[in-house]
Amino acid sequence: MTVPLLFALVCAGAPGASASLIPPSPIEKRAPVRIRVRIAEQLSRFRLRGFDLKFSKLGTRFDRSTEWEVGCAGQKVRARSLQGPRREVLVQGALTVETPAGFLQFQGRPYRESLTVVPVGGGRCDVVNQVDLERYLDGLVNAEFSSGWNEQAVAAQVVAARTYAFYQMREAQHRGDAHYDVDSTTRDQVYDGSIKEDWRASRSVERTRGQILSVREGGKVLPLKAFYHSTCGGRTELPEKVWGKKFPGFRRKVDCPYCAVSPRFEWSVDLTPRELQEAFLKGPGRADWPSDWRSLLVPGARLLGAKVLRTDSDGRALELATDWSSGFRKFQLAVTAVQLRNWVGPTRIRSARLRVGPLALGLDGLRVSGRGFGHGVGLCQWGAKVLGDQGRDYVAILKHYYPDAQLKKVW
Repeated sequence: MTVPLLFALVCAGAPGASASLIPPSPIEKRAPVRIRVRIAEQLSRFRLRGFDLKFSKLGTRFDRSTEWEVGCAGQKVRARSLQGPRREVLVQGALTVETPAGFLQFQGRPYRESLTVVPVGGGRCDVVNQVDLERYLDGLVNAEFSSGWNEQAVAAQVVAARTYAFYQMREAQHRGDAHYDVDSTTRDQVYDGSIKEDWRASRSVERTRGQILSVREGGKVLPLKAFYHSTCGGRTELPEKVWGKKFPGFRRKVDCPYCAVSPRFEWSVDLTPRELQEAFLKGPGRADWPSDWRSLLVPGARLLGAKVLRTDSDGRALELATDWSSGFRKFQLAVTAVQLRNWVGPTRIRSARLRVGPLALGLDGLRVSGRGFGHGVGLCQWGAKVLGDQGRDYVAILKHYYPDAQLKKVW
């Protein structure tokens, strides 16, 4: 995979290359790079099915449709046939399975091209789908949002997703020790293989083929790490406020009055003391917490209340404090809003733009309410939808949410 070289060669070319590019020829079907997507981790065993399967390292093809049970032992991969004559494959290290039919069935879902089973120790396997980057995007569209949205909004999201993937591929290549580029969950981008592909998604992928967002950093042209999220709640956020780290191409926040139509714009959740205790116990604690906080935070500990200690200029909470009593002792546990969201769960506490208060009728617990869904960095998906519905094209949408980036065609 020659991603950095390819990117450098293309971006060193015509500086005017941008969204007014000539549409790709219909015969251009494959990207020059393939992405490695981890679709499962730490599995003890699983089933794999396909037609005319070919196993790497062995050079062996098993004709017709076959189903296999696959597992790992140490640094070896073992596959046992479940149909026809009993057959067994045992290889040292990773095992790649391909099919000329184009699709493999893994856990009931179709995946394109090939699957690689990687032993990760302890009798566990990771499963990685290696697939053409453009076809990866075909499967991602309806997993991350909806191809039924305005076509311009979908195209903007596709470019953001391609750019994010391209950035992660480059990072993995530089590390040199990773067996995958992106995860198939919200840790990176949600991807369910080919099961959610449709013609509208493929059309948006094809019309933006090879286009990514780039930034200049230290005299170099680099891909942007194009973060995106569901609903910003009125204004986007900077990555350093969320993850404590700056990323090139994110120098300013962006106003977004458009996502108020999102069903996740306003939200609230009630948390029990027990749920908060379990959430705090997931974390490592903080230096300003009592040294014996774990023994204090037992099931009998009582939640006295909570308050937001600090907010930023946009109203996003930076730090909260929860007050507790255990026996005759009272103590306080301060936590950042990002930490609390990660520990409780991002689908429960949907954003850091929040406020806290007691439950109604004197019930024991905490009510957290807020606006927005997601980390708030980069493209707001619901805002992009509204901009598309208003007649903005995908170039203008991308420019709104990534004002410091340039659109480039890299293949």
